[in-house]
Amino acid sequence: MTINNAILLIAGFGSRLKPITNTTPKCLVEVTGTPILINTLNHLAEEGIKDVILVVGHLADVIETTIGNMYNGMKITYVHSEEYATTNNMYSLWLVRRYLEQGTLLIEGDSFFNRNILTRIMQTNPAFSYWAGDRFSLFKEGCMLTTGEGNHIQQIQIVRESLSDYKDNYHKSAGIIKITPEFGKQFSKWLDIEVQAGNTNIYYDLVLAKYIEGSTPLFVCPIHGMKWIEIDDHDDLQKANELFTPETSSKTILKREVQIVPIDTLKPLEKVFPNHLSNLNNLLLRDGFVKAPLLVDKNTGIVLDGSHRYIFFLMHGYKTVPVQYVDYTDENIRVGTRLMHRHLIIDKTNISKSEVVERGLTGNIFPPRTTRHFFPFRKIDDMDISLTELKKSNPVDVKHFIEDVTVQEEIAHNEGFIHEIDQEIDEIINYMYEARSVKEYLKYQVEMMNKHI
Repeated sequence: MTINNAILLIAGFGSRLKPITNTTPKCLVEVTGTPILINTLNHLAEEGIKDVILVVGHLADVIETTIGNMYNGMKITYVHSEEYATTNNMYSLWLVRRYLEQGTLLIEGDSFFNRNILTRIMQTNPAFSYWAGDRFSLFKEGCMLTTGEGNHIQQIQIVRESLSDYKDNYHKSAGIIKITPEFGKQFSKWLDIEVQAGNTNIYYDLVLAKYIEGSTPLFVCPIHGMKWIEIDDHDDLQKANELFTPETSSKTILKREVQIVPIDTLKPLEKVFPNHLSNLNNLLLRDGFVKAPLLVDKNTGIVLDGSHRYIFFLMHGYKTVPVQYVDYTDENIRVGTRLMHRHLIIDKTNISKSEVVERGLTGNIFPPRTTRHFFPFRKIDDMDISLTELKKSNPVDVKHFIEDVTVQEEIAHNEGFIHEIDQEIDEIINYMYEARSVKEYLKYQVEMMNKHI
């Protein structure tokens, strides 16, 4: 099933963005100079969408004048929600249920995102429906999708308060769903039931939550690490402008350029775990693309991060691989043996950068996951380079790179690594509370000083 149309829900007031939305529809509020709606429409056109249905309400005439009936080769259809002031987005969606039943991309009008999110969800299995979901963390609220095996959505709920635990199967809705005709017909029926019952002032998420169990499967399409933001208020708008501001030359250290380089110019640093390699192999072959480059010292060619991916490329005979080069002599790049060494030197690290270089150059490589490298930038994990873009030759025998361990030993190591991650999360939370405490104290100081002006 090829998706050719998209439904955008843009009828709301955007009351938390007043006074901007007194005269500008929320969907036309700009992020780094680009209106939210224009950003979405441009991405839809690039993905080959032919028809876009806009459900409008507040300042509908401004939207129609701005967009028109054709945009970037796409036909634009307007559906007016006369009840937008007293209803929620489930009612907007009910108004266009005939399009929903054809199969569609459903996109919320306050989501600002990079095109690669649409590309990924469009490339999912055409037989099933998928909901774009990021990691649900302490810093997020809203619609949370809880998944079971295979990212099958089992529970949907609106979360406003902090949770006692943030599990790997908790996902934050990005407001983008690819819907098949089969699922669309079911969804349409559920919406109709709720509208007839008078439940029109609720999110469509809660309609899905009520009926999802036992329905045609709905899956999460993971978009972890990809750029997007839900814009509800002025704080969100400020964050969006910071997140999507083009990087200047002074910020080049934060995100370096990815290059496709010959694999024979690289040198391994660590052996790999057999089962981790096998699982990674299956994931990469299933997806058909690589999300993250290898992090490599530009002076020596040593692979500092991405050992398992490096061995994957070798075993499949790839001659070229994606690399992000760093200068290992940079004092801002550090090495330790535990994740907590990023924040606190709580014990001897038992490792040095000179030992790393010596091991990499001589071939006397470390056991799997010995090193923890800390870089002065966020790692790229939304690259999405297709495996078909990389040159291939004959597979390489990689047995000597694989650690001889039992499954139980590998599980124990992973559990230890998970414990390290939990420790680091706790430390980040402590930093967050400390920062918030300082912020509240400074706000109090400003408030007191303003009384003397």
